[in-house]
Amino acid sequence: MSIAGLVNLNTHTNLATYPASPRSVRVLIFTVAAMFLIAVCAVVFGRTPAARISVFLPMVISAIITTELMTAYVFFGHYRISALPRLLFLGSAYLASGLLAIPYLLTFPRVFSATGLFGANEQTSLYLWLCWHACFPALVLISVFERSNQAELRSSRRVFRSVLVAIGVGVAAGILLPALLIDFRNALPVLVSNGVFSVAAKQLVMPAICLIDAAAIAGLIYARKPYTTTTIWLLASLSASALDTVMGLICSRYSYGWYAGKLFSLVSSTVVLAVYVHEMLNLQSRLAGATDELRQANEEERRRAQERLVHLAYHDEMTNLPNRTKWQDLLSEHLERAGRNGEGPGLGVVLLDLDGFKEVNSAVGHTRGDEVLIAAAKRLSAALRRDCVIGRWGSDEFAVLIPRLRHDCDVETVVRRALETLRRPFDAGQHRFEMSASVGSSEFPQHGTTAEELVQHAGLALYHAKRDGGGHWRSYSSDMSDELEETRRLKTALARAIRAKEFVLHYQPLMNIKERRIQGVEALIRWIDPERGVIGPSAFIPAAENMGLMQPIGRWVLETAVEQGRRWRDAGQDLTVSLNVSVRQLQDPGFFEHLRATLRDCSVAPRHIQLEVTESAVMADAGLAIDLLTRCNALGVKIALDDFGTHYSSLTYLQKLPIDTIKIDRSFVQDLPSSDKDGAIVRGVIALGHDMRRKIVAEGVETRAQFDWLQEATCDVAQGYFVAKPAAADQLGVWKQSEIRGRKIA
Repeated sequence: MSIAGLVNLNTHTNLATYPASPRSVRVLIFTVAAMFLIAVCAVVFGRTPAARISVFLPMVISAIITTELMTAYVFFGHYRISALPRLLFLGSAYLASGLLAIPYLLTFPRVFSATGLFGANEQTSLYLWLCWHACFPALVLISVFERSNQAELRSSRRVFRSVLVAIGVGVAAGILLPALLIDFRNALPVLVSNGVFSVAAKQLVMPAICLIDAAAIAGLIYARKPYTTTTIWLLASLSASALDTVMGLICSRYSYGWYAGKLFSLVSSTVVLAVYVHEMLNLQSRLAGATDELRQANEEERRRAQERLVHLAYHDEMTNLPNRTKWQDLLSEHLERAGRNGEGPGLGVVLLDLDGFKEVNSAVGHTRGDEVLIAAAKRLSAALRRDCVIGRWGSDEFAVLIPRLRHDCDVETVVRRALETLRRPFDAGQHRFEMSASVGSSEFPQHGTTAEELVQHAGLALYHAKRDGGGHWRSYSSDMSDELEETRRLKTALARAIRAKEFVLHYQPLMNIKERRIQGVEALIRWIDPERGVIGPSAFIPAAENMGLMQPIGRWVLETAVEQGRRWRDAGQDLTVSLNVSVRQLQDPGFFEHLRATLRDCSVAPRHIQLEVTESAVMADAGLAIDLLTRCNALGVKIALDDFGTHYSSLTYLQKLPIDTIKIDRSFVQDLPSSDKDGAIVRGVIALGHDMRRKIVAEGVETRAQFDWLQEATCDVAQGYFVAKPAAADQLGVWKQSEIRGRKIA
């Protein structure tokens, strides 16, 4: 049985709502037909008096009283549970019927006395019998047309009060009605004499009661669909009660027909209770069976849930590939197997990282991005060797275990297939994406003998592949570990240098070529390492960028250089201080506020500070960089484009960036004046810059010939060893003498 079936059983746990089966309907029809046939035979052949059995009536009526009161109790109990008003009327019908049967038995002639107890006569017993047989179908008929709102009666207090009222009315009727009939026994019309009903009783009373029974039967048939167990067996009870009425009025007292009628009355009182007991036992059996099935279903569901939890614990839910934990366990198993077989065949570990996958999520959302990952997993599974174990390690990272390496080219073959299948475009909704992957690999036993070593070395190779720009494959080598260790030591030393303030600033002059004077300086950071001495920026700035240490270093440079500029101006030296700004600083949300606060705290005008940015730094996040530099320029700070010509040299950036100065890279100056090509480039940049009203600075000027050529080409500013080498701030006096290497610039 399904869970829905069990819920249905629990919903219909009383006869008023439990649906009748077709078999029950067939049994009802057969029972009513049999009772009708017996009644006809009894009326036709059993109307004459028979032997009088004195104990028959007390036994039958006592049984009727007991069963009807029990049935009333059942209906009242179900009414308290379901609050169906119909059950209240049915319970009242059986209660009233059972209570009226008691005085009927007590007042029946020659049962407990010659004329009946309490001074009753033969008419009293008859009228109680008629009230008994009229009250039951009347209350059943009322229940048929009852249409109260069940929700209004749902309150337990109202339900309990309704039951008490119904019981009180039934008890009062059972007491008051017999008392009234006894008191007014002589005033009532005579309907029976010596146990034989009069013609008036047969012509008036019998049709009236039979009409009430027929109305109740018709109401049950036409007003209550679909039929419930209560409905169909009430039909049997009413039919038996109607037949008892007919046979009691037609047949003489103590005739065979009269005896049969009393048995029908017993059937009328017991059939619903008997069916209730039968259906409850049947329902209990079905509930027990359903409970067993539900318990088995729960155990099966629990087993499946446990299996799914185990699967999810070791597999990626989206791609269904082994997750990191499961994949590493499989790698350990293969390594253990290889160890038992000596060294055995080699193993390959490959880590793949999809390049630029974040752009997919940004463009189409995470749902479509997940579709791309699923497609990538399917492609790898279809393209690689069947014995390869593919796992998903992270958001866009996959791992491949290549067992049984027989040739050095096995790893290369797998990597080549993986890269080829991932290079095919991916469709995500209405978008198509060109993808690539960075790959790192390691091999057992030459690159490691444990799972941890192989994964670590493959990850290191992947790092180098991504550092090379993506779309590359790198196989592990020992040099990578040495470089990693050097990077680790450098990071530790840099962190110490920041805490110990081991950095200093040197300043290199910038000479105005036309006016032959020092107009500014560029601040250049130096690291005074206690062990290695003075270290230039090219040796540690890239590492600091990658390690996330440029923010504190850059802020120190800014604060120190601005403060030094203030000291020079206080000493009468009007110099512009240039500062190099890194990629991380351009992406720092607090850079602008820190710059403005530093200028304010040091009382330095923004026009005395110049920020130098490279084209590559701007391109890392062009929108953010242009916005930041525009705000700085609006503040009054000057902006210089450094190392011009070494990257894309896009004219778009010359147009969009708020640039005041263009600095020509030293690579175009070092071969001047002998190189015609470099000369043409430098002249073109100078002309372009002047047309755009930009100042031009030439870097790397080291000879008098270079200086003179730049002067002839109308370059604005020269910077290099020919002017002066970078030096500490206290060397400014040397620069002011205009004596460069013992010669005058004239």
